[in-house]
Amino acid sequence: GVVVDRKVYHGARFHAGEVGHIPLDPDGPPCGCGKRGCAEVFLSYRRWQEGASEELLKEMAERLAHLCAITLSTLDPGLVVLGGPLAEATGEKLLEEVRKRLPRYALKVHEPDQVVLSPFGRDAALLGAGALAASRFVDSLAFEEVM
Repeated sequence: GVVVDRKVYHGARFHAGEVGHIPLDPDGPPCGCGKRGCAEVFLSYRRWQEGASEELLKEMAERLAHLCAITLSTLDPGLVVLGGPLAEATGEKLLEEVRKRLPRYALKVHEPDQVVLSPFGRDAALLGAGALAASRFVDSLAFEEVM
């Protein structure tokens, strides 16, 4: 997701921040979205479970550093927050490897310490869904008052 001024930015088609479908290798493996080589294919928890190793961690860190650099260059956020099952399973090791590789891809104005781990772990998606539902509920109440 993308947060601007403490508010979630959804985008014109409600897909802002959908970085999992940024293609990192157009000749890569097929993705569920119908494209090939999406970040999601390379950076999934399932892939980690199937072949967890130091070599795989470094390959994933390389792809994730590339993806973080794309995000930093496109949005220039203060932070890129890594969360979900893969980040929770690999934790500080993955973060350290991503930060080490980030300068290869990122502009000089961006620093490796701009990439951080979410403190919410696996609960991030659940908390986000709850926040979205609450926001929509509040918005609907505000709209009804005007009408």
